Amino acid sequence: NYKYENKNKWLLQENLIYKEHLYIIGGGHVSLATSQLFNQLGFQVTVLDNRSNLNTFVHNAYAHFKYVIDYNKTADYIPENEQSYVVVMTNKYTEDKLALSQLIGKKYNYLGVLGSKSKLHLMFYVFEKEGYSKNDLKHIYRPLGLPIHSKTPFEIAISIAAQIIKVKNK
Repeated sequence: NYKYENKNKWLLQENLIYKEHLYIIGGGHVSLATSQLFNQLGFQVTVLDNRSNLNTFVHNAYAHFKYVIDYNKTADYIPENEQSYVVVMTNKYTEDKLALSQLIGKKYNYLGVLGSKSKLHLMFYVFEKEGYSKNDLKHIYRPLGLPIHSKTPFEIAISIAAQIIKVKNK
């Protein structure tokens, strides 16, 4: 919307409505890089972590929302819909598993977890033994991101973005 005030002064007002929402569970270095990239891609970014004093969480200026939460209540913060994209990247296997366990079987456009293939193989083996359905588990991207041999937080963020964009644009 343009607003004319006088011949030398115009005001442009733009209503920003985010169509896609990225929820990042974990507020570390990869989360910070991922927040920055997805903010630039036009996603609304929400970061959830269970540590209130984590430097990369506190100083993340790219996230639109940041919440310190109990990972047992992760699903309470993430609406089930086609605009929700969820990535799990906490600092511990046990916290990844706890947060992810709250999301299995929910309807998101994308759900993925960061980690090594061996760690994730063990995690999903345990999930199956705990009674989670193979059908629900097969819809989780693991490890998340495209396999481009990423090493740095920004390279990992780019691999995640590429995979999510591929899903979004299907």
